[in-house]
Amino acid sequence: MSEPDPIHTVLGANGVIGQGVIRELAARGIEARPVGRSPRPGWCQADLTDPAATARALEGASHVYLCAGLAYDTAVWKRDWPKIMDNVIRGAERHGARVVFLDNIYMYGPPPLRKPIEEDHPQNPSSQKGLVRKEIAATLIEACKGGKVQALIARAPDFYGPGATNSLLYQTMIAKMLKGQKAMWIGDPDRLHSFGHVTDIAKAMVLLALDTGAYGQVWHTPTSGEGVTARELHRMVAKQLARPAKLTKMGPLPLSLVALFVPIVRELKEMSYQYFSSYSFSSSKFERRFPSFKITPYETGIAQMVDSFRNDAHK
Repeated sequence: MSEPDPIHTVLGANGVIGQGVIRELAARGIEARPVGRSPRPGWCQADLTDPAATARALEGASHVYLCAGLAYDTAVWKRDWPKIMDNVIRGAERHGARVVFLDNIYMYGPPPLRKPIEEDHPQNPSSQKGLVRKEIAATLIEACKGGKVQALIARAPDFYGPGATNSLLYQTMIAKMLKGQKAMWIGDPDRLHSFGHVTDIAKAMVLLALDTGAYGQVWHTPTSGEGVTARELHRMVAKQLARPAKLTKMGPLPLSLVALFVPIVRELKEMSYQYFSSYSFSSSKFERRFPSFKITPYETGIAQMVDSFRNDAHK
């Protein structure tokens, strides 16, 4: 009797990385089970804070990609992320699924961060969100070490690329410039700041998932080694839109004042160290493992990102 075909379950399938993972699986002829919180035809609906719903979503899965996102709110992260990680670990253990967790780098610290930022960076975060990320990553690693699940962590820097609406590049530059407004950057636009292309991240997660030797480890997702600043990226955006390259920067004092009245800026403030000092992310470990992987250059990625939103605006 032949074994059933593997099912790769994608938690957070409505997000830009989850969508990219599904596309990459389809290109490889691998069955994907998209899972989202809201009902959608052909998808599995599940609230990942519910243990039973999570277990049902993972039934029959060979691999599970934890790409889910939460509202950018510290209280929500503290309340929900530990529940979600526990539920995913229990569900994966029950069904024998391997876990691929999309993580960020908030747990690295204290600031200023090392140059370059590698997988062995000290984990003494200065933020509450960083403490949450450190806790849930540690929970998964301990479950892996204890033999409960096979798991790996794929850590990515800030996103950019087609459809990346939650990217700071979109929120502060592209969205504004498409409306004829002046672009803005929170922090020092002349400091190095790495971004991960959303398609590269999704492809890397699938590559890692299919590599049995990658489990039990943390991997930085492929990121261009080009030294780039927010000002240089803004010039690329301006070139694509044929607009003047005028950029307003928000320093520490204006940021503190705006944070008093704007909740999302208040939430971002504790992470502002990433924008006032250099943020140089290294994916050399991944590149050694997969030397043929082609990382998207920033000029190409920015053109793709601008085109995706310019086309959306014209629909």
